[in-house]
Amino acid sequence: KFGNSPLLEAIKNGHDQVASLLIQHGACLDIDDARSCLCKAVAKGNLDFVRCLLAYGVNPNSK
Repeated sequence: KFGNSPLLEAIKNGHDQVASLLIQHGACLDIDDARSCLCKAVAKGNLDFVRCLLAYGVNPNSK
């Protein structure tokens, strides 16, 4: 509501282990946030984290 989610901040700042832990412990992957996270991971070239997001059901075709 007031800014980026902790998950998006972790991805933006290269804290992949933190981001993975957030997802494993139920971080919200709603459509807007998940798309932002996926786009940020792709932009950073972080293929391992892209795979992680896809494994947790993020839709790569969402608009």
